[in-house]
Amino acid sequence: MKSKLLMLLLAGFSMVMLPACGDDDDDAQNNEQKSETLAFSEVAGTYHGPLVMPLTGSVAADNLGVVVSANSGAENAIDMTLEPINIMGIEVKDLDFKALPCTYDAATDTWSFSADNLHVVLQDGAVEADVNVKQGTFSKGGKLNFTINVKSGMVDLDLSYAGTK
Repeated sequence: MKSKLLMLLLAGFSMVMLPACGDDDDDAQNNEQKSETLAFSEVAGTYHGPLVMPLTGSVAADNLGVVVSANSGAENAIDMTLEPINIMGIEVKDLDFKALPCTYDAATDTWSFSADNLHVVLQDGAVEADVNVKQGTFSKGGKLNFTINVKSGMVDLDLSYAGTK
């Protein structure tokens, strides 16, 4: 009887005192973290939001649609198309940005992009402009933010966009 009690006591003691292997817990936690990061495939979609002229506070387009698709010709690159808009009496249509490279920032869990000196033709060829896309980011919750600078002759116009899917 004493030997059975001693064996039971030793079994209970060994269960409390011997540590369990923690590798399985770490793998599960790492997999959970990976699934919570913003995947590049989540970037594509249609976003809606205001296009604003920050210096004046004027809204250039109240609910501008921006279509973003993954570029099949380049890894982690997007094609971005803005719906036709009218800015200060100038009709802007067919505003497409092709093969914009995106980079992932793990610290902020965002995909960022920018493009310099994109030459665009507006108003059926009547106006030409150079466009710079700056500070573009895709973040969790289907959010897209970017700023655009448009230069054409004497016009130097800054615009900012904040949209959601």
